[in-house]
Amino acid sequence: MRKISNAARFLFLRLQKHCKYTAKHSQRVAEIAQMFGRSKEEKNLFYLCGLFHDIGKLKIPTGLLQKKEQLNKNEIEMLKLHTLYGRDILYKQGFNNKVINSAYQHHERCNGNGYPDQITEIPYIVRVIAVADIYTALTEDRPYRPALSQQEASKILLNYAQNGEIDMEITKHLLGYQHDILISIKQ
Repeated sequence: MRKISNAARFLFLRLQKHCKYTAKHSQRVAEIAQMFGRSKEEKNLFYLCGLFHDIGKLKIPTGLLQKKEQLNKNEIEMLKLHTLYGRDILYKQGFNNKVINSAYQHHERCNGNGYPDQITEIPYIVRVIAVADIYTALTEDRPYRPALSQQEASKILLNYAQNGEIDMEITKHLLGYQHDILISIKQ
């Protein structure tokens, strides 16, 4: 993990204690997101945005986060609240607006079919987090299914991009980084 402030470290430790799976997922998203930064400062910002994109899951019951069966409609709606909770947690902790917005908007989609606000004007950093989040979710074991292969994940990611859900350029860029991602995961 990169060097982060004590307050940020404490918050991440709370997430690890609440749900190790979500914490590990967030670390992987952060590692991928930082690859999109151009300067050291930007890499650190992208890392923080990735690390805390799911921090709102602190307020979601662990049993729901680790459920092996398909979620019902009410459970899905409850899970969607993590974006609102994340925004509020990060705001109260005094985080940068880009980190706050990444937690709040990472499930927005370029075609307006995301949540919580169904917006189409999504900041670049949030679009990076969204692509990294989806890719990571596809390529890691989930409570309800095993990890997909890189080839399967790439196909799904490109399909999302072709359907206008996620940014095509960011998607192509991430898929170009696959070798680097594999190396960072193994370390």
